[in-house]
Amino acid sequence: MRRGRAIVGALGLLVGVIGCGGGGSSDQTVSDDVATESASIAPADDATFDNCVDEPRPELGLPAGWTTCADSGLVPPADGFGFENWGGPPTADAFTPSLAVSMFGEAAVCVDTTDGCVLHPAAQQWIDQMNLAIQGGRCEGMAVLSQRFFEGRDDVANFQSEASITAELSRDELTVGSSIARWWASQTFPAVRAATAPTLEWEPLDIAA
Repeated sequence: MRRGRAIVGALGLLVGVIGCGGGGSSDQTVSDDVATESASIAPADDATFDNCVDEPRPELGLPAGWTTCADSGLVPPADGFGFENWGGPPTADAFTPSLAVSMFGEAAVCVDTTDGCVLHPAAQQWIDQMNLAIQGGRCEGMAVLSQRFFEGRDDVANFQSEASITAELSRDELTVGSSIARWWASQTFPAVRAATAPTLEWEPLDIAA
């Protein structure tokens, strides 16, 4: 049987910068979090793995006979979403004025709030761009939000009361869809792009290490 090694697992910005086509707080908060956490990340020198496991790991959903050499503890069948990445027009994950306000604050989004939010032209443009670009797929938002659940930064039960694990969440639930959209959009923030760009040059073993 063939054997393998398993590695387990900003306003006005042009849409063209988005690669893989969501809750948090503001742009600045998200940017600061990423910049802080990535400051000490660097590729490993001659990455090696000395703790490979030949034992079956059916909970990981891997083919029989694979060797596991790196395991973050995240178990995809439970800690990943129970639905696939999807494209097409936004539904529960649509970018709306209220979602933009929750991300950037009223002052950045609204010209006037006397009778609801009257959008800045740039804010309306950003909303339109995001709703167009996200039609290519939601993978970034899904990856970030599932990791946040795994790390305990967000609680699954706060998104869907009857869910106890990530895999039980529905993409059509408003809180789930809008949060996937928020974290998907975070990849366009300049500070996030600056922090993550170097990792695009890494080899797979460097990332796993």
